[in-house]
Amino acid sequence: MALDLAEIHQQMLDGIGERYQKTTGFPAYDFTRAFAIAVLSLDSDIAVAEEKLDLENLSGTELDTFIRQHRGLSRKYTTYATATLRVVTGGGDIQAGNLFSTASGVEFYAIQDGTYTAGDTFSVRAYVGGESGNVGPNTITYMPVTIAGIGAVTNDEAATGGYDAESDEEFRARYYNDLQNPNNGSNQQAYIAWAMSVPGVGRVRIFPQALGANTVEVCLVDPNMEPAGSEVIQAVQALIDPNKNGDGSGEAPIGAVCTVTTAERLEIAVSASVTIAEEAELGAVTEAVKANLTDYLREIAFAKGVSYVSYAQITSRINATEGVLDHKDLTVNGGTSNVPLEDRQTPVLGEVHLT
Repeated sequence: MALDLAEIHQQMLDGIGERYQKTTGFPAYDFTRAFAIAVLSLDSDIAVAEEKLDLENLSGTELDTFIRQHRGLSRKYTTYATATLRVVTGGGDIQAGNLFSTASGVEFYAIQDGTYTAGDTFSVRAYVGGESGNVGPNTITYMPVTIAGIGAVTNDEAATGGYDAESDEEFRARYYNDLQNPNNGSNQQAYIAWAMSVPGVGRVRIFPQALGANTVEVCLVDPNMEPAGSEVIQAVQALIDPNKNGDGSGEAPIGAVCTVTTAERLEIAVSASVTIAEEAELGAVTEAVKANLTDYLREIAFAKGVSYVSYAQITSRINATEGVLDHKDLTVNGGTSNVPLEDRQTPVLGEVHLT
């Protein structure tokens, strides 16, 4: 219970004998008043300290420190997308730091110096970390500052590897999972914990003896619940069993041969006829439906015990979309039943056709 300044001061005055004058302006009153103010401030500090004993009240670096000290886990910080650019026309010197960008202003910079001619390729890294750098193919085509001799560039393949930092909520959830599922250094939870510590890993499934005795397969999806990129797969492999021979040079115990893989993408196509509110617009409603269905598929991807995409849940998510009054003729992957998921498949929203 919060203390009150007047109550604290009165308790102090009550503890002083009646032979002293305790009214305003006399020493007994003034000295105890000053001390009561200090006690009240100390009580506030104690209340703040008590709040910090609860993990739910911690954030940022305080949360990092608590979890590192109690479980040895570290937050997954932002990573930067990378891409390979090809010189389309011209030729010349490109220096590390030269800028390239998309039409929308997502900037990349050259990683190293080099001299290039038409057809040559070079590597670039996103200027800003996070998923914003994961742009599509043939989008990095602008040069904010002209580079002598270089006429045009493009990225033939999408930029990949950019992931947002682990949020407080995500980091806290990983801590609780680690706390509730003991890691003894060789059980399935150990492999899950190792893989989940790598930026770019969203969820993990472990397949013991997948390739024979003393083998372990670690299958990954990225934070968007899509197949993980090669950089992420390589990073997890290097952490757990870099030589893929069970020699104990990674986190895995000696004798356990670990192979890191990623999930197979299973596209979920949805088609339906919808009745929408009078003020709604079909294009906006379609985008909102896509967002709701994407959220649902990410919830179930690689989730424990989930073996199918629920037709009923697709129905529910469409009806729950703002602007949708009703729908009919719903098909999911061309049918009207649940879509089975194999152990190594992750559901990803495909075409959504609403009329």
